[in-house]
Amino acid sequence: TNRGNFTSHMEKIEPSRKVFLYHVDQLKETPHGPTFRSDLGNFLEVFQPLSKPMIWYRPGQKDVTVEQQKEIDGRKIDICEERYSKLRETLMVHSTTAAEWIQSVFMLQPNVVVSDRDYFLKLLESWNLDPCQMRKYS
Repeated sequence: TNRGNFTSHMEKIEPSRKVFLYHVDQLKETPHGPTFRSDLGNFLEVFQPLSKPMIWYRPGQKDVTVEQQKEIDGRKIDICEERYSKLRETLMVHSTTAAEWIQSVFMLQPNVVVSDRDYFLKLLESWNLDPCQMRKYS
Protein backbone atom coordinates (compact mmCIF):
# COMPACT_ATOMS: atom_id res chain seq x y z
CA THR A 1 0.00 0.00 0.00
CA ASN A 2 0.92 3.63 -0.19
CA ARG A 3 0.26 4.41 3.46
CA GLY A 4 3.86 5.47 4.10
CA ASN A 5 3.60 8.22 1.48
CA PHE A 6 2.29 10.85 3.86
CA THR A 7 2.55 13.67 1.35
CA SER A 8 -0.12 12.03 -0.81
CA HIS A 9 -2.51 12.43 2.12
CA MET A 10 -1.97 16.20 2.09
CA GLU A 11 -3.92 16.37 -1.17
CA LYS A 12 -7.00 15.19 0.72
CA ILE A 13 -6.98 18.21 3.03
CA GLU A 14 -8.59 21.20 1.40
CA PRO A 15 -6.37 24.29 1.82
CA SER A 16 -9.31 26.24 3.19
CA ARG A 17 -9.72 23.78 6.07
CA LYS A 18 -7.75 24.39 9.20
CA VAL A 19 -6.17 21.49 11.09
CA PHE A 20 -5.45 21.57 14.81
CA LEU A 21 -2.56 19.15 15.27
CA TYR A 22 -1.87 17.81 18.73
CA HIS A 23 -0.13 14.95 20.47
CA VAL A 24 -2.40 12.85 22.66
CA ASP A 25 -0.12 13.59 25.64
CA GLN A 26 -1.12 17.24 25.35
CA LEU A 27 -4.54 16.18 26.65
CA LYS A 28 -2.98 15.20 29.97
CA GLU A 29 -3.00 17.72 32.77
CA THR A 30 0.52 19.17 32.81
CA PRO A 31 1.90 22.69 33.23
CA HIS A 32 1.31 23.01 29.45
CA GLY A 33 -2.43 22.28 29.85
CA PRO A 34 -3.71 25.85 30.18
CA THR A 35 -1.93 26.92 26.98
CA PHE A 36 -3.23 23.89 25.12
CA ARG A 37 -6.83 24.42 26.27
CA SER A 38 -6.67 28.12 25.41
CA ASP A 39 -5.23 27.44 21.94
CA LEU A 40 -7.78 24.71 21.26
CA GLY A 41 -10.61 26.97 22.42
CA ASN A 42 -9.40 29.77 20.15
CA PHE A 43 -9.09 27.36 17.22
CA LEU A 44 -12.64 26.10 17.79
CA GLU A 45 -13.86 29.65 18.46
CA VAL A 46 -15.12 28.59 21.87
CA PHE A 47 -14.61 31.56 24.10
CA GLN A 48 -15.49 29.95 27.40
CA PRO A 49 -12.57 28.25 29.12
CA LEU A 50 -12.31 24.56 28.30
CA SER A 51 -12.51 22.38 31.37
CA LYS A 52 -9.71 20.17 32.54
CA PRO A 53 -8.64 17.50 32.28
CA MET A 54 -9.17 16.88 28.59
CA ILE A 55 -10.10 13.24 28.35
CA TRP A 56 -10.84 10.88 25.53
CA TYR A 57 -14.41 9.65 25.65
CA ARG A 58 -16.37 7.55 23.20
CA PRO A 59 -20.05 8.54 23.45
CA GLY A 60 -22.45 5.63 23.69
CA GLN A 61 -19.72 3.20 24.73
CA LYS A 62 -20.77 1.08 27.67
CA ASP A 63 -18.43 -0.12 30.37
CA VAL A 64 -17.24 -3.66 29.83
CA THR A 65 -18.03 -6.42 32.28
CA VAL A 66 -15.31 -8.22 34.24
CA GLU A 67 -15.68 -11.19 31.87
CA GLN A 68 -15.37 -8.98 28.79
CA GLN A 69 -12.29 -7.30 30.25
CA LYS A 70 -10.68 -10.72 30.86
CA GLU A 71 -11.34 -11.64 27.23
CA ILE A 72 -9.87 -8.34 26.04
CA ASP A 73 -6.83 -8.74 28.28
CA GLY A 74 -6.35 -12.29 26.97
CA ARG A 75 -5.92 -10.95 23.42
CA LYS A 76 -3.29 -8.38 24.34
CA ILE A 77 0.32 -8.92 23.39
CA ASP A 78 3.52 -7.63 24.92
CA ILE A 79 5.12 -5.98 21.90
CA CYS A 80 8.45 -6.02 23.75
CA GLU A 81 8.68 -9.82 23.66
CA GLU A 82 11.51 -11.02 21.42
CA ARG A 83 9.11 -12.86 19.10
CA TYR A 84 7.66 -9.46 18.07
CA SER A 85 11.02 -7.81 17.38
CA LYS A 86 10.53 -7.71 13.57
CA LEU A 87 7.08 -6.18 13.99
CA ARG A 88 8.47 -3.62 16.44
CA GLU A 89 11.26 -2.83 13.98
CA THR A 90 8.70 -2.15 11.24
CA LEU A 91 6.59 -0.01 13.58
CA MET A 92 9.65 2.01 14.56
CA VAL A 93 10.46 2.70 10.90
CA HIS A 94 6.92 4.00 10.39
CA SER A 95 7.05 5.97 13.62
CA THR A 96 10.30 7.76 12.83
CA THR A 97 9.23 8.40 9.23
CA ALA A 98 5.90 9.84 10.40
CA ALA A 99 7.56 12.04 13.02
CA GLU A 100 9.98 13.43 10.46
CA TRP A 101 7.21 14.11 7.94
CA ILE A 102 4.98 15.77 10.54
CA GLN A 103 7.80 18.08 11.56
CA SER A 104 9.33 18.85 8.16
CA VAL A 105 6.22 18.93 5.97
CA PHE A 106 2.86 18.84 7.72
CA MET A 107 3.52 21.37 10.48
CA LEU A 108 4.79 23.87 7.90
CA GLN A 109 1.47 23.95 6.05
CA PRO A 110 -0.28 27.32 6.48
CA ASN A 111 -3.55 25.66 7.50
CA VAL A 112 -2.00 23.59 10.31
CA VAL A 113 -2.16 24.98 13.84
CA VAL A 114 -0.01 23.52 16.63
CA SER A 115 -0.34 24.49 20.27
CA ASP A 116 2.88 25.01 22.23
CA ARG A 117 5.12 24.12 19.30
CA ASP A 118 8.26 23.40 21.37
CA TYR A 119 6.41 21.06 23.72
CA PHE A 120 4.71 19.33 20.78
CA LEU A 121 8.10 18.78 19.11
CA LYS A 122 9.51 17.38 22.34
CA LEU A 123 6.61 14.91 22.49
CA LEU A 124 7.06 14.07 18.82
CA GLU A 125 10.73 13.24 19.44
CA SER A 126 9.56 10.30 21.55
CA TRP A 127 8.36 8.66 18.32
CA ASN A 128 12.04 8.07 17.51
CA LEU A 129 12.56 6.01 20.66
CA ASP A 130 11.72 2.34 20.96
CA PRO A 131 9.42 2.14 24.00
CA CYS A 132 10.78 -1.32 24.78
CA GLN A 133 14.30 0.07 25.05
CA MET A 134 12.95 2.85 27.25
CA ARG A 135 11.21 0.28 29.46
CA LYS A 136 14.43 -1.70 29.73
CA TYR A 137 16.33 1.31 31.13
CA SER A 138 13.67 2.78 33.39
